[in-house]
Amino acid sequence: MTKHGMTETIVEQAAMDWLATVGWQVMHGPDIAPDSDFAERDSFADVVLAGRLREALAAYSEQARTRPTNGRRPRRRCLSRRSCCRRSGRRREPGA
Repeated sequence: MTKHGMTETIVEQAAMDWLATVGWQVMHGPDIAPDSDFAERDSFADVVLAGRLREALAAYSEQARTRPTNGRRPRRRCLSRRSCCRRSGRRREPGA
């Protein structure tokens, strides 16, 4: 425990509990470690589980592709609103 009563374990467990409640699948690290029977990474240096990321992106892409648009053109989205505004020449209004 630290002087504030928090440890890395407490914070990690709270984060995993919260992620599980919002739909994430929480797994024990050694179960997917590089040397396990169900390895999902080549080494512990691999921060991203590439196979899971590919599966999630494929599922999201399929979901987005089949989502009804009610005759409207789907909105394009990007990670950085600022860069989109720069490319399109539009200025984003504050609060928009």
